[in-house]
Amino acid sequence: MTRLLTLTLLLAATASAQGVPLDPDPPSRTETDEPAPTPRPVVVSQPSPAPVVAKARIVGPRRLGGPRTGVTILSAGTVDRINEQFGGCLRDDCPDDALIDNTLPIVTQFGWQFENRIFQSSEGLTGVTEWVVLVGGAERGLFLPSLTFLAGLRMPSGLEVGVGPNLSLGGAAYAAAIGFNNEVGEINIPFNLAVVFGDGGPRASVLVGFNVSGRRW
Repeated sequence: MTRLLTLTLLLAATASAQGVPLDPDPPSRTETDEPAPTPRPVVVSQPSPAPVVAKARIVGPRRLGGPRTGVTILSAGTVDRINEQFGGCLRDDCPDDALIDNTLPIVTQFGWQFENRIFQSSEGLTGVTEWVVLVGGAERGLFLPSLTFLAGLRMPSGLEVGVGPNLSLGGAAYAAAIGFNNEVGEINIPFNLAVVFGDGGPRASVLVGFNVSGRRW
């Protein structure tokens, strides 16, 4: 034990003589001469405006309906059939006891239009079918019903054409129509000229009205 203690003291004395500390502090780190990094500029991005989304045009089937009114110029054959049905007369060569004496056989019309838009292309061409129910002659005390079914096309400009059968007191006939449809928002204002070709001769009608969308399917 004495020898071990003596050896320890000798080693300590030798280290002190050589200038080596027993518990040296760790060397301190020196600062480098590297330049400080340049701060990057802060870029504040402005929020981009929301894109303007155009209102999509409805291209699916639509059902519309609205009133129609106008006048009809009757042919001589149609007038004769009206005379047979009602005992009146709409021409200027009527007998003295005629119910109505008029140099121009014109009657008013009032009714309802039921329109189905069966398709519409991206260019605006529209396929249309229509049921038109009219009652004419109310101003003369007459009841002259008619029913017309039309199938046709409506151009992007609003020009429209259609053809189809017609049924009235004069019997079955064939109708052809041309007109213009003016769209004001969801309201359609049609103006049409129709000619019905039947056994009593052709009769022409001028009709105007409006319709709005009823429902979609």
